[in-house]
Amino acid sequence: MCTTSTDGAARGEQACQFLVVGAGPAGLTAVATLLDHGVSHIAWVDPAFSAGRIGDKYRDIPSNTKIRLFLEYVAASPTLCKLVNENPERENAYTALQGLDPDQGNLLGYAADLMLMLTHRMAATYSDSIQTFHARVTALDSCADDGAGWTASMEMTDPEHPATKTLNAEKVILATGSEPEQPAESGETIDLEVALSGERLGAALGGMGLRGEEKMGVVGGSHSAFLVLRNLATLAGGPRTIVHVFRRGEVRFAEQKDGWVLFDNTGLKGLVAAWAGEEYWRLVEQRRVERVHAPDPASVHAALQGCVRVIYAIGYRPSATTPVVTLDGRPQTLRFDPLSGAFPPLNRLFGCGIAFPNRAVDPAGNVERAVGIFKFMKFLKSAVPAWILA
Repeated sequence: MCTTSTDGAARGEQACQFLVVGAGPAGLTAVATLLDHGVSHIAWVDPAFSAGRIGDKYRDIPSNTKIRLFLEYVAASPTLCKLVNENPERENAYTALQGLDPDQGNLLGYAADLMLMLTHRMAATYSDSIQTFHARVTALDSCADDGAGWTASMEMTDPEHPATKTLNAEKVILATGSEPEQPAESGETIDLEVALSGERLGAALGGMGLRGEEKMGVVGGSHSAFLVLRNLATLAGGPRTIVHVFRRGEVRFAEQKDGWVLFDNTGLKGLVAAWAGEEYWRLVEQRRVERVHAPDPASVHAALQGCVRVIYAIGYRPSATTPVVTLDGRPQTLRFDPLSGAFPPLNRLFGCGIAFPNRAVDPAGNVERAVGIFKFMKFLKSAVPAWILA
């Protein structure tokens, strides 16, 4: 199916049609969509195949996505439909979703379990088409020749196969995920991925010896920022005062329109939207929350004076584990095209998911990054046919 080597792969060897790097929701969706379009030689690489960050870090976080969109996600792919219909009489992650209110959100653990079930079933059911590697792709190299493919260097994470390997692929899809942005000089902070979980945030505050008398800061105006604000405000023993620092003055809510959603990717939704629309403003009136508009780093720094800890919810950036990409051995800067999913001028290299989202423009003209499991599916269904022909 694919060629691998412990001492380097020659350019002339037979290559996989596609190498998919990452097995979170975007990587899973990429592999399913390739199978939907008849691709039969796929290498799939991930350190753990555990549904990415949604499986490792976000299980107890409330989703801002309605349950029906996870079900529609499956329905959009013949491959995924086949997988959920294996042993349909037995309770599983898919039937658990079917038993929930389709027009409400729920904990992301339900989606994580679905991703895990689909990942494991796909690897087993399509083993003739997919070769999986428990590994990290550390580097990708190609020749300047337009027809050249890619050589991937992999560090194996399977203890039974610890060697470094190389693998040849005609085309590569990066679905490598993202991590929270953090300013270079951010002082005493609490990691966003801890603060998004009320339980883990409470444990962190207790471990730091904070007594609920202190002032803490939250920077950002996104859904994540308001979830953190909610967690801090509702924790027993939470801070006396929360300084909420933001660049954009208004609180933005997603609004259902006739067949589309205004601020679908940037507005507050679900449980967090309900809390922000009522309780947040009550806390502002009570001066439990201090709202501070800070348009530049200097004003952000000034607003946070006196805060014993700060939580930054200012966006996500591509994971630090994204492979180093070289052309004829020369390092390349990845310039992602959010319309095609390509990285021009590099040939046969594509990206998807939260690290490399496509560009969405709503009927009101708002330009946003389309992030969400069902949105990844919609983008890949439109993009993969062109990637296959590239």
